[in-house]
Amino acid sequence: MVLRVKMNKKHQIAVPTAVRKELHIASGDHLLMRIRGGHILLMPEPRDYS
Repeated sequence: MVLRVKMNKKHQIAVPTAVRKELHIASGDHLLMRIRGGHILLMPEPRDYS
């Protein structure tokens, strides 16, 4: 799935509903961000992450 999002003036993006549903994420959940090969990878933080 590839979806287009836009960054606002505060440098924030909205996670589309389809992505939130597929990954079972909700407001307040923590996400991990990794930069790899000029791309941003954004993934839900595992419950056992420390």
